[in-house]
Amino acid sequence: LLIVDPGQSLYPVIQSWPIKQSNAETLLVRAQGDHVLLLSKLLHEPQATLNYRVPLSNTASPAVQAALGQTGLFRGLDYRGVEVLADLSAIPETGWFMVTKMDALHARAELRFRGVCILLLVVMGAIMTGILVRLTTLSRQKSLTDALLNEEFEHRQTRGEIRATLYSIGEGVISTDAAGLITRMNPVAEQLTGWHEAEALGKPLTQVYRVIDEETGEPVASPVDRVLREQAIVRMSHHTLLIARDDSRRPIVDSGAPIRNEAGVITGVV
Repeated sequence: LLIVDPGQSLYPVIQSWPIKQSNAETLLVRAQGDHVLLLSKLLHEPQATLNYRVPLSNTASPAVQAALGQTGLFRGLDYRGVEVLADLSAIPETGWFMVTKMDALHARAELRFRGVCILLLVVMGAIMTGILVRLTTLSRQKSLTDALLNEEFEHRQTRGEIRATLYSIGEGVISTDAAGLITRMNPVAEQLTGWHEAEALGKPLTQVYRVIDEETGEPVASPVDRVLREQAIVRMSHHTLLIARDDSRRPIVDSGAPIRNEAGVITGVV
């Protein structure tokens, strides 16, 4: 907004009009005949104030375009012949026009600078996002690891309790996998068979647990085979003898039962 006292000379006001910021300046212009007169002080031609004219035929000049009625952004050549980016506007009820311009080279440099700043902000944002995602992932992995460790600890405790119970039973207990290979023996089973658990592990049950009919002396079918065939608990004959490793014989009563996993599939025999 330009306010001038009617009794004040316009020249000092025009002299102080330019706004300088690097290569940017604001010009006050008006059409005069077949020329455009630059009214304000020029940044690059300070001695030409109120005396610098641009022909209306020079349509590349932002000042001429403003005088011809164009408003808004315009790209052209200023009074020095330098490419500039300008904003053109008319001052209502005065016949004057305002041209705010900046050297295109400087404007592009400014845009590049801002573009680099924006790019750096975007990169920093992406890095921060990546860090947050990584921290979140690590936190979830830690929680999952802690849960797995707790579950493994509970399983170990359960297995420990089962093992302690198995090895405390007053009867001989032997467990095998689904193929009939020994996986565990308690101390009573060691005493009855004459085999130490460490020696028996992985051996076929029939090699360690040899049972015959007391009356006929014929070998009795392996309990593993019957359990796998019937898929249920089986009771063996009461008239059986267990032949120990030293060929000593003991009358026994035995039974077999399937070992099932969570899905109900038989994985072994006890």
